[in-house]
Amino acid sequence: MPRDIPVGNGSLLVCFDREYAIRDLYFPHVGQENHMGGRRSRLGLWVGGRFTWVGPGWEVELRYETDTLVTRVRLFHRELGILLVCRDAVDFHENIYLREITVENMLPEEREVRLFFVQDFSISGNSVGDTAAFDPESGGVVHYKGARYFLANAWVSGTVLPSTPWDRRRRQVGKGLGATPRTASSPETPSPRVRLIR
Repeated sequence: MPRDIPVGNGSLLVCFDREYAIRDLYFPHVGQENHMGGRRSRLGLWVGGRFTWVGPGWEVELRYETDTLVTRVRLFHRELGILLVCRDAVDFHENIYLREITVENMLPEEREVRLFFVQDFSISGNSVGDTAAFDPESGGVVHYKGARYFLANAWVSGTVLPSTPWDRRRRQVGKGLGATPRTASSPETPSPRVRLIR
């Protein structure tokens, strides 16, 4: 199936669908070893006690920065008054995928926003034996099977997210788990938090 706005470097290729979910992740060769297998790794947002996945209800504009292989994705939720501007790239020399998200509050009041990132890998082309573990050194989650390892992590304003023992217990890792609408709507659910002031 064709994918929108792919980014890659010749050995790592990341492909998105039209709702900005990662659907394909090829490594170590473009076209071989799809570690997503069409599954959806997606982005969710909690604001004002409401949770939504990016998808239906969002205005999605998928583009590239001029003359680059860096994406410029605008995600606008009119009802929530939130604009996300996302930039995705794969490093030219290293097999590293990066995403930068700028959150803009379109309403006049101060609000807290939480972002949720869910990875649903199918490492080496199937999900049997996929494992994930918290890495205390990086503060991220390592997904692995056999010789393939993928580190997922997040930073807010240049600092690694806190990794307290409480934070680690609250992380849900595994197939079909992660931030669900039920857990995401809870104020106790840890996630990247951004305080928005307009």
